[in-house]
Amino acid sequence: MTTTARDYTVELDRIPGAGQDEETFVVRQADGSDERIRLHDYDRVYAIPGLYEEVVQQQLECASPATIVAKLAEAIAADGRHAGDIRVLDVGAGNGVIGEGLRDAGFRVPVASDALVEARDAAERDRPGLYAEYVIDDGTVEAFGKIAGAIRRHELNALTCAAALGPGHIPLERLVGIWGLMPAGSYLALTASSALVAEWGGAQNALNAVSGDDAPTEVLVAEPFRHRLLMRGGSVDYDVIVGRKPLEG
Repeated sequence: MTTTARDYTVELDRIPGAGQDEETFVVRQADGSDERIRLHDYDRVYAIPGLYEEVVQQQLECASPATIVAKLAEAIAADGRHAGDIRVLDVGAGNGVIGEGLRDAGFRVPVASDALVEARDAAERDRPGLYAEYVIDDGTVEAFGKIAGAIRRHELNALTCAAALGPGHIPLERLVGIWGLMPAGSYLALTASSALVAEWGGAQNALNAVSGDDAPTEVLVAEPFRHRLLMRGGSVDYDVIVGRKPLEG
């Protein structure tokens, strides 16, 4: 990542009882001005260089990026493959934190998608050249077509979706559609709240849901982990799931 000297400090609002989507923090600039930002207002968070990393990665100790990279690497190694053979579509890519981890682990990371223009702009600002393409997925048929074209052009064979699935994030139906575009034998690595996975009935049922009308995606890895800390205290628990689409024939 391109590092920038930060001329601000951050103070988390440790409000008792605040839900995960209600958390806020205060950014104090060197000129004395303050701004309170809701954590999930990602358009504003991404606009300030280094702010996402400071709050989410450093202060809240978010483990999803490192976990998804490590478990995908573990799964492909068990298949006797190398990271350099894996060309990734990073769905819900944000400003490129997951993509950077994938690249550093030896994966090829050609394409990202996210709903926010601000996410793409932040990735290009902070991690130039990380992605060959960055598709803004606004949920339209046109955007879906752009993702399909990118999958074909770059011969993608893995999809990552870290902490981006569920209410207020990527709709399950959209992920089903995108996963359906991936070729046989592709890998899927996602993290989702343990509560959501439990609602689905476990890891295999979760991948069955993502598989849509295709043959069920095989579970290769399924483990719980601590996603991140909560500002009010305590933590958010997630599951990491890695699967593989069946080979044709």
